[in-house]
Amino acid sequence: MSNYLVVYVRLLCAGQLQESSEEYLPFVEGLYTDMKEFCDKEVMPVDREADHLQIKALTECLEVPIKLVYVDRSPGEPTEVIIPDGANPTITLIYRPGHYDILYGS
Repeated sequence: MSNYLVVYVRLLCAGQLQESSEEYLPFVEGLYTDMKEFCDKEVMPVDREADHLQIKALTECLEVPIKLVYVDRSPGEPTEVIIPDGANPTITLIYRPGHYDILYGS
């Protein structure tokens, strides 16, 4: 994927986080002084990985519902989360601790 596209998507995500900072700030309070600092340190640098907060913000910005499937070593079935709640997701991401991958259907 082109670095230009990655930077653009990160910019969209940072814009959504800052525009809706009242919704997202409680998740980073105590770690960062404001949403701009969070975005400067965690969203915009190309070497930083996306976390649930960035995925949620990007989903809202692009208006593309997704299903997250969390796979770890916990007993039982993987946990599935749909963003936004109640939507019909068009994309499924599988999350293994530290990494997201696209899950393609058959």
